Amino acid sequence: MSLQSLLSTKIIRAVSIADAAFDAVVVVGSSDSLKHIPANGNVASIAPALQNFVNLHRSAFHSTNLVQIDSSIIPSGRLILSGTGTVTRDYDDVQKYHAAGRRAIEYALSAGVKAPLLITIPNARFPNAELVAALGALTPVYTPLNIREEENRQKLKHLGVLAVKWLAIFWELIDFPIRVYENI
Repeated sequence: MSLQSLLSTKIIRAVSIADAAFDAVVVVGSSDSLKHIPANGNVASIAPALQNFVNLHRSAFHSTNLVQIDSSIIPSGRLILSGTGTVTRDYDDVQKYHAAGRRAIEYALSAGVKAPLLITIPNARFPNAELVAALGALTPVYTPLNIREEENRQKLKHLGVLAVKWLAIFWELIDFPIRVYENI
């Protein structure tokens, strides 16, 4: 039995935002993380579009928004930006990333997205932000096992996760025990 069989949505490790297997790209981040986007090679191409949108919509990182983007950058032409709000105050915590990930996927489901790609812009203050946002994104797509078995119904075809920083290590940790189990 694999880990994937226990989940209500298939999770795919993505390598590029230009992958046509995804019908939207979901970006989770804070307003101060926008300046760190160009430093990350995988997502550098979306930085100008995000900056233009933020210039038009000042509270973009305090809500969830659908941004139209050139299809040469993202094949679907859809970018969902889910902001965490302010994360610089002393009482802010990583739960804001969980809430932003959850809101992003809820918004994606309401927009008819069936295969989103989740990207969390890393935050130095919250090293687990990528993992927490991914767990938050799985919350709205959960379908109880008894309903999945009876009706074979899934809310998403699959959820892609693009590891920008920390999550790449997490993928290796999950994949290793599965490979060992399959080889026994």
